[in-house]
Amino acid sequence: GALYDVDPNLTLGLTVADLTSGVIRYSNGTTESITPTVRPAFMYKRALGEFIFRALGTGDIRFEGRKASAQYYISDVSLDAHYGFEVSFREKAFGRVGADIGNLTMGAGFVAGKITVDVAFLRHSDLDDSYRFSAGYSF
Repeated sequence: GALYDVDPNLTLGLTVADLTSGVIRYSNGTTESITPTVRPAFMYKRALGEFIFRALGTGDIRFEGRKASAQYYISDVSLDAHYGFEVSFREKAFGRVGADIGNLTMGAGFVAGKITVDVAFLRHSDLDDSYRFSAGYSF
């Protein structure tokens, strides 16, 4: 992966996963191919007083002919999009909202000294909603 700071407010990124490809063979005789995934990304931020606003976006570009199982597709190339917005206050308290492949996401977090705590919510129309909690400590 790579990151490039276009200017102090705009960062571009690119990740390539499974570049070498591969084949999975199952004991029942079926096989499955692993193809590369390209993930371009951007982050734009703007500071207003003690608040920082961020807009972020990325997408999983695949070359495996997923067609209707992907969010967008043209022939064998598909795209699943992920984007969101974050606002932080003094880089200590955070609020987030976005979309993961068209499903609503929301979250919040805070930093207290060396401790971080985050909670996230993912709405899913076909599966149950998901909640994720995480905590960290910096040494």
